[in-house]
Amino acid sequence: MSGHHNPPKPLLPYDRQITFNPQISTISDTSEKTDASMPFYYASFVGIWVYWFTDIENVKTHFDRGDFRPYIFKDNDGAEKALTVINFQTYTSHAGMALGTVNEVEFNICAYPASDSDRIPMGLSLEDFLMGIDQTKRIGLFRIHVPADNTIAVAAGRAFFGEPKFFAQFQYMIPALNLPSQKSWDMSVYGKDAIGVNSGTLPDPKHLIFHLTVPEIVASPQWANVSPLALYTYVDGIPNGSHWQMLLPMESYCPIDESLSSGIKMEAGGSPEMGMAADIKKLIGNNPAVGIQVFRSNPSCIEGGAYDVR
Repeated sequence: MSGHHNPPKPLLPYDRQITFNPQISTISDTSEKTDASMPFYYASFVGIWVYWFTDIENVKTHFDRGDFRPYIFKDNDGAEKALTVINFQTYTSHAGMALGTVNEVEFNICAYPASDSDRIPMGLSLEDFLMGIDQTKRIGLFRIHVPADNTIAVAAGRAFFGEPKFFAQFQYMIPALNLPSQKSWDMSVYGKDAIGVNSGTLPDPKHLIFHLTVPEIVASPQWANVSPLALYTYVDGIPNGSHWQMLLPMESYCPIDESLSSGIKMEAGGSPEMGMAADIKKLIGNNPAVGIQVFRSNPSCIEGGAYDVR
């Protein structure tokens, strides 16, 4: 019989209150306060994860506290690398009379808790990780920057999870069932002071945090079981982890061929907002993308086109 004793991790308190007082453009007009609670339920969700290898030296400053460690992979040449990921999300949620819509990006480094280092399976390939082969579900994503365009999402992310979350503005066009002509992913994130983001004009580049394009993905995906996905941050100085449950398998593309990889363009802008653009330049730079994942929640209802009944 095993002599190991691994008690469950204590849950953080959820006695936090979020004020429903965001921009009218992203949620119904109400100033009512409500007690927020966990878990958080997504009504709909579409997201894309794009992965890049980076030198281990580039990420060390993000792990100075010692509670988390970057997971080390090997690239095609056998060199040890850390893994970074940009995850674009667009989602909705329901809360009484409120309908929340959020656009968000998580800039993460693949990591694990130092306290679990004896349990972590070492030597996983990138393909293994993206397919969900880590059965401990301790290898996850450590958040370093999280811009979002909904003030409630910013407040809740900071309060519940200690996410380094800040308000930003988004311009994007992504594939959708209701827009079948759109094949590519085109996403720009601007600082809060950018002017003209929602008017169709091009804002001043000094406010751009990043612009990411992913061309049409014509390859057949591998269906991956990454759920639950471990996410890590600090809450009031306490290193915390949470599990994000994906209720459908994810499309996984890894390895990706050169034609797709060369078509993925990451441009870091000139915005000083939270130092995110500078970290993109340092961690991603001109490195080629090495993996992609896509998640699309199912439609809940479908209404067909009108027809003549005469």
